[in-house]
Order: sequence, then structure tokens, then C-alpha cells
Amino acid sequence: MSTLKAPYKGDGTGTLPRAFREKHRTHLQLLFRDLLPEHSREDEGTTNGAGGVSVEFKWASRADQAVDDVIAEAMWAASELHWHRLAVTREESRIELTSLCLDLDRIAKLLDAHASGSSIRRGRLVTLLRKTSQRLRNLSLQTDGLLPVSADPRRCADDLDQLVMSVESHSSLWDVITKAPSVLQGTLALRADVAGALAELEEKSMPSERLQSQREREAWVAQELALRVSRVLVRYGIPLSSSDNSSAIAALKSTGEGIGLVMDHKSWQPYLLEARQQEQTAQERL
Repeated sequence: MSTLKAPYKGDGTGTLPRAFREKHRTHLQLLFRDLLPEHSREDEGTTNGAGGVSVEFKWASRADQAVDDVIAEAMWAASELHWHRLAVTREESRIELTSLCLDLDRIAKLLDAHASGSSIRRGRLVTLLRKTSQRLRNLSLQTDGLLPVSADPRRCADDLDQLVMSVESHSSLWDVITKAPSVLQGTLALRADVAGALAELEEKSMPSERLQSQREREAWVAQELALRVSRVLVRYGIPLSSSDNSSAIAALKSTGEGIGLVMDHKSWQPYLLEARQQEQTAQERL
């Protein structure tokens, strides 16, 4: 029966966070230019190629600086989302560890049984060794990080691959296994490390920020982004109203959409309310 596999595709090397979408930058520019009316636009006439006059708008720099400040906070959020999405969830890590623990346990039992005189099928052993080796090499970084520093799943995978080569090239399975006690010892040691990590994970003793669901991660980023954008708005004298049609909600919505964190106005309201309360608390402490 197939089991759920972690969606982890690599360590992210060579990848970059999502760039802020130009469409939403324009939305923010229009919004902030309206919100800072004391800085009016200046129309500049320029001659176009056809001999006519076209009008370009030159806006005061304070509004554009506000946009840049908001986008700077958005890029922090984009980076957080980018790396969070490479992580596996708590449940997926549990499945990874459980499957690995079962495979290592089967290998140890087969090797121990053969060393004790019981016969085993060569094909069954080779299949199990190869499957476990592949699982060890594809272990997600998040799950690998739950293992002790002393654990070396890649070294164990190398040992298993070497054992496969020996099993396939020698006629006597007995000779191969009796001459490879270190493989059994390494397998048992890693199995103990994996079992310990699994026990800790199931007891939920790991820090919650290390293994969150995708929804939890995005909610955390949304709340932090709301707080950071709110501070920018306060700095420029823009009120933190959480009504549906407020400028603060519009700014948050455009900022989120600019990095792929898409939510409607109502979804942003509780985040802005929480951010406003935190800002008020911070001001009261001053």
C-alpha cells in the first residue's frame, strides 16, 4: 500500500523568493499618492514623436518612499514564504520517520536472522536494501534536522549500497553477511536515532515553529506582515482602520497579493486588528 510522501523537492539552492508583482506595485503607488494629498502631483509636458504633447506625471517622493518601505516588508514576507514552503509538515515528517524506522528494523531483523542460521531470500534482501538506501538519501532536510547530530543517514545509505553490490556479486550470501557486522551495527544505531526522533515528534515536544502546517505558516507570515506594514502606515500618518474599504486593508491586500499571499479584505481584518492592538500596547509602554 502506498504511503504519503513529503513534497520536499530539494534544499532550494538556486531558487529565489517571488519578486513583487509590478501590477500591485502600481496599486500601492496610486493608493499612497491619494493618501498623501499634501504632496500633489506636477504635470510635465513632453513632446512625443508625432509632434504632439503628452503628459507625464511626476509625483512627490514621500508617497513613493512609503511604497518602497511597504514593499521592503513584503519582500521579507516573500522570503519567509519561499523557505517555509520547502519545509515538510509535522504529519509528513512523522510518516517519513515511521517508514524509515520500519525499513531499518526489517533490515536488522533479516541480517540478524541470517547470521543466526535462518535462510532468507536474496531478492527480498536486495529490494529492501535498495529501497531503504533511496529513502535515506531522499530524507527531507526538515526531517533530517530532527535526528541527532551524530546520526549519519547518508553514511548508512552508502553502507547499504555497498552491501547490495556484495550480495549481488557473491554466490554465498552467508559469507557476505557474516563479513559485514558494521552494516548491522550502523543500521541498529540509526534505527535507534530515528525511533528517538519519532518519539519526540509524537510527544509534540519539538518547537512548534519548526514543523507547522502550510496554513499555520501562512497565517504566521500574514500576521507579521500586517504588523510590519502597520508600522509603515503609522510612520506616514495613515490611520489603521480595519473596515472593509479602509486604506490600511487595501494596502495589506495589495501587498499580500504582490507576493502571492492572496486573501480578501475580510480575511485581512483580524490580522490588522491584532497589529493595531500590538502597536497601541507598544505606544503605551513608551
